[in-house]
Amino acid sequence: IRTFPNSKICDLDFDIAKLSAKIRAQSSLKTPDAILLATAIINGSDIFITNDLNLKKFSDNKLQILAMEDYIK
Repeated sequence: IRTFPNSKICDLDFDIAKLSAKIRAQSSLKTPDAILLATAIINGSDIFITNDLNLKKFSDNKLQILAMEDYIK
């Protein structure tokens, strides 16, 4: 993962924890999923690619959720 272009490993900090708690409270997402989405938003990601179709339920103007299944058909 460290060698993938346009990817990085981020520390979990207070801002990410705070936003992930907000996401978790406003959605049916599990805590680890909320942490991943909050990390992407805080770090300025435009797109979040996943195999988890449940994450497509998440709505945020700053982050587009793409499911790999949509492109493999």
